[in-house]
Amino acid sequence: MKTETDDKTAGHSWNFDDELKRIDRGFEDYMCQIGVGTGDLTDAETQAYRNGFYRILEKEGIRPARVKEIDKTAKSLRDTYEKMDFPTLQKIAVSDAGAKDVVISPLVDVSAADYVGDDIYIIHPRGLFKGREVLAHEIGHVILGHLNGENRCKGDIETEADYFARTLLNESRGVYNFKSTLYAIAKAMNIYKSLLPYANEKRKLKELGIYPKFSNNLWS
Repeated sequence: MKTETDDKTAGHSWNFDDELKRIDRGFEDYMCQIGVGTGDLTDAETQAYRNGFYRILEKEGIRPARVKEIDKTAKSLRDTYEKMDFPTLQKIAVSDAGAKDVVISPLVDVSAADYVGDDIYIIHPRGLFKGREVLAHEIGHVILGHLNGENRCKGDIETEADYFARTLLNESRGVYNFKSTLYAIAKAMNIYKSLLPYANEKRKLKELGIYPKFSNNLWS
C-alpha cells in the first residue's frame, strides 16, 4: 500500500526508535479521521503513517522527540492511577507535578498555573461542574516544565499542554475539544461567583498569594 506518507524514516531530520510499537490514542484518532484501519497494515506501513502523524504534530508546534516524551510521561501516570477523575488529577498535580496546591475558587475566571514565591499553584474555577480537561491541561504546563522560563512561543506550550491532557485522559482530540467547550459554556454561566461575599473570598486568596499574582485570571 503506497501512500503520500510512505517515506523512509532515514529521510527525515529525526529518527524513531524501532522498538516503538505502541499506538497512542492520538495516533488512533488520526487514523480514524483519515479512514484507515491499522489491523491490516504491515509494520512498515504503520510506521509510514506514524511518521505522517508526527509530522502533523510538528507543524502544530510539537517536536517528535517531545511527543514521545509526553507520551511516556502520560502513560506512566495512567499506569500508576486506576482512574483519572478530578480528585486523582488533584493528587497528580501535587504528588507528581510538584504543585503546592490546586486552589478552587468561585472568583477564578480562567484556570492557570504559576509560581507564587517558590511554590507552584494551580487555580481552577468553582462552577457547575469540574473540568478534568482544564485541570489536566494546567498539570501539563507544570509537569512539562513550561513554568521554568523557557524562551518558547506560547502556541507551542499550549499545544503541548493540550496533547498531554488528551493523552493523560485517554481522549481523542474531538472528545477533548468538545468537553472543553462544554466546560467553557458552564463556566460562563457560573452562579457561584455571586453567592459568596467577594471581599471574604478575595481575602482568602490574598492570604495564599493567589491575589494579586493571578489577578488577570480572577473575576473583577
